Amino acid sequence: MSNDRSLSGQPILWGPLSVAALALFLIFTPGWAMTDIRSISLQGLKLGASQSEVQSALPRMFFQNVPYEDPSVGLSYVPFYGKEAIAQITGSSQMVDGDRVTNVATNLTGDGQLYRIEVQEVDPNLTCASIFQDNLDLHGEPQLSQEPYLLEWLQRDFDFDQNYKVECFDGRRAIFILEDRRALERYLAKLRKELNTSIDQTLTRGGR
Repeated sequence: MSNDRSLSGQPILWGPLSVAALALFLIFTPGWAMTDIRSISLQGLKLGASQSEVQSALPRMFFQNVPYEDPSVGLSYVPFYGKEAIAQITGSSQMVDGDRVTNVATNLTGDGQLYRIEVQEVDPNLTCASIFQDNLDLHGEPQLSQEPYLLEWLQRDFDFDQNYKVECFDGRRAIFILEDRRALERYLAKLRKELNTSIDQTLTRGGR
């Protein structure tokens, strides 16, 4: 259990039940003013951006495909499917501007949809107060706050769980994370269904 601070400065005791209650509160409380996470962008990119859009926004981004390995059969589906399926695509890039170093890491689903982007800025002149204020001006009050280190905006429903988080340490680094936590799960479920269909069709043709 941790002891954080609310927006009013009062301590919040976080435990498993209180975290679950918060999730239900965010989903079901009428009139709760939530930021639309889908409107937030990092490095000019929003959740769901295509791989070509990511490459265009970040020309130095290096991508790597991560093959799908089925939990039950590993890669033995390949002869039926005809190729290795792609579980996800990871990307990384680095930009240097004087004393500032910006590292960007991206995760895309196997069909090339951005579901996570993390930007880490390392700068000895970095000021957290201005970074937090800029984000508050843009996105309104966050659902979670642990000032002066953390702000987090949340958007949850039965079939999605999106968040935007800002962590900051004066004179050291700032970390920005934009994520759809269920996007990969949805994609892999779709992929497994597609693979099963392909295997069934191949076996059916082979049995004729």
